Amino acid sequence: MDTEERLRNVIELTNDMAWEVDDHLKYTHCTERVAELLGYTPEEILGKAPFDFMKPEEAKRAEALIKPIMEARQNYAFWEDTLLHKDGHDVMIETSGNPIYNKAGKFTGYRGILRDISARKRAEGELQEKTIRLEEVNHALKLLLKHRDEGKKELENKILSNVSELVLPYMARLKETSLDAYQRVYVEIMENNLNDILSPFLLKVTSKYLSFTPKEIQVATLIKEGQTTKEIARHMKVGKGAVDLHRHHIRNKLGLNNKKVNLRSYLTSLS
Repeated sequence: MDTEERLRNVIELTNDMAWEVDDHLKYTHCTERVAELLGYTPEEILGKAPFDFMKPEEAKRAEALIKPIMEARQNYAFWEDTLLHKDGHDVMIETSGNPIYNKAGKFTGYRGILRDISARKRAEGELQEKTIRLEEVNHALKLLLKHRDEGKKELENKILSNVSELVLPYMARLKETSLDAYQRVYVEIMENNLNDILSPFLLKVTSKYLSFTPKEIQVATLIKEGQTTKEIARHMKVGKGAVDLHRHHIRNKLGLNNKKVNLRSYLTSLS
């Protein structure tokens, strides 16, 4: 038994279909595995080209790609195509081929193997669909978290604005009055409780700089978080000019105008 015959016998035992075509791409040999893959007997395959078992558009595409490879006598591997089973359903296949030469060194065709990858492709498709669904869920979750955070910030800004405008000014005035020792203790307790309730950053901004408006508090918060003027404008649904004006007012109220001080760094230092 020569080497080629032994190799053919080994291939017959695998789940892959072995095939050979001549220099006109016509099948000259295929193993019995073709019956399981495509529903044809080897005799029905012989003399036909692979493109005869494809839909017209697929055949045209595949032929245009494979002919230059064969003319260059190149090997090819893991080529994917879709063939038609005898009963009409699609069979996704993967094939590899190598050129054949006779003893005189003349090119006579190609030989290779073909395997059914339909199950693998279906699994990949299902995995891709699951990945897309997970990405959609993840995107929706991010939006929900963003809206939650935005709502939380709006609530914080509203509370802090009310405290700065309706509570802290009167507490400051109250401390300037003639309080007895007990009254002063109560005022200090109130201040301490407010300090515990309010966030450290916003508390320092509102308690130290009582003239901040709610919008200025919001802009200051976003600046501290590292957002650019463009991003802040998009977040607040206002023009960039409005944000620039808020930044100017914030710097002015913080005493930073005409000073080479980075506003974000300064606001961060208040935390």
